[in-house]
Amino acid sequence: MDKKLLPIEIIELLSPKLPAELLMDVNQRMTSWKAYGGKDDDSYMYQQARFAENYYRLILRVDPIDIETGFMEVEK
Repeated sequence: MDKKLLPIEIIELLSPKLPAELLMDVNQRMTSWKAYGGKDDDSYMYQQARFAENYYRLILRVDPIDIETGFMEVEK
């Protein structure tokens, strides 16, 4: 059975390719959410992880799933 990654784990996997500004923004949003009683596995937290994944798809043109498989070829 595959373990579903928590949003923070997704961000950790993507972080080497994300701009610092994007990481700081996502971190601030996730930290604020948790400060007000949110949980690590809330849908809002997954929304923030999807935001980072979309950066990969739209800007880098790489599927984030390729990170787990070790295949990171960018389309030309």
